[in-house]
Amino acid sequence: MPHAELICIGSELLLGRWVDTNGPWLARALASLGVRVARKWVVDDDEAAIAEAVVQAAGASDLVVLSGGLGPTEDDRTRAGVARAAGVPLEMRPELVEEIRRVFQRLGANMPPSNRVQAEIPAGSEPVPNPWGTAPGFALVLHGAWVVALPGVPRELKNLFRSWVLPRLQDRLGLGANVTRVLRLSGLGESAVGERLRDLMAGPPGETRIGLLSSPGEVRVVLTARAAAEQEAVRRLARVEAEVRGRLGKFVFGADDETHPVVALRAVEAVGWTLAVSEGFSAGTLASWLRSTGAPTFRGGMVLGPGRIRAVGPTPEARCLAVARRAARWFRAHVGVCVAREDELVPAAAADRVWIGVTAPTGAWARSLPVLRGDEFDAQRACHQALFHVRRLAGGV
Repeated sequence: MPHAELICIGSELLLGRWVDTNGPWLARALASLGVRVARKWVVDDDEAAIAEAVVQAAGASDLVVLSGGLGPTEDDRTRAGVARAAGVPLEMRPELVEEIRRVFQRLGANMPPSNRVQAEIPAGSEPVPNPWGTAPGFALVLHGAWVVALPGVPRELKNLFRSWVLPRLQDRLGLGANVTRVLRLSGLGESAVGERLRDLMAGPPGETRIGLLSSPGEVRVVLTARAAAEQEAVRRLARVEAEVRGRLGKFVFGADDETHPVVALRAVEAVGWTLAVSEGFSAGTLASWLRSTGAPTFRGGMVLGPGRIRAVGPTPEARCLAVARRAARWFRAHVGVCVAREDELVPAAAADRVWIGVTAPTGAWARSLPVLRGDEFDAQRACHQALFHVRRLAGGV
């Protein structure tokens, strides 16, 4: 499997106030092609630092993709840094000057003299014309690796990657056909998923690859298969997907772009039910998820502030279910869901647990989870638990 390294350039990315989005996008794009991103660099706008990163990355990989630092100002040092790494001077490319000039003409403006510097690229490199902006990219071979520099503006980077880099990359690296599937699951933590798939993940990289991505309450299993022909890659993916689904069973709720709220409401609709929610601790997170699906199966939700959740019952569990039933009655729904912290249900109780309750025509379910951080992490985790048991009571699990 080909290896790649990413170099994201910009002093602003090291200040802690701006987050790089190009690196994750490039990693996903390359993973879908069967290219493994082994390392990502975030480098200051410094010629020496850029050169050092390029030399190290090129010596350890088949592909190096740089983003950023191709602008017309003094702090844009990517061109000089790559030229230094390759041991060549920068050279002015007249055809790039004219392309940049045409971009400004389309905007109804004259090209400032400072933009000429963007037409200087390392001697011997191949230019990457940029019809979407004023920063051309370039590509060259260094230590056997293909080094490609792209502008940092996300729209320009994505368009250039799709239109110029991608077709050349497939020929250069002999990628063949690659297919990807993402299985999404809830109710099982990342470590537990890893244990069930340990032997599959530990195998030597080759025909198939398995990776895990975790977020609060949800784990994604990324399956990638590659082969010389697409039909064979599809067959390999189907085999590994069947094996993974068999090991993870009921915890898999969907694949690719299927979200948990969409799948849960689909299960509710399949049995002719509707659903409503009442939330305290999760502060409308679950209602927002369900509302965003646009499904009429979701009837509505209530967000109750501190001291506003009033329910009668001998235990927090009983009170949680009472609130869930009240939500169902209020919105005339078949299923009611409650997500509330224990001290919201019982004022004298501790605030270290969150209760989730679901009532449905087929029964009721309630349990509590420890509050680990007291923020959105716990809220999302609780909402996924609620959706899991909505599906279970609807017969979808």
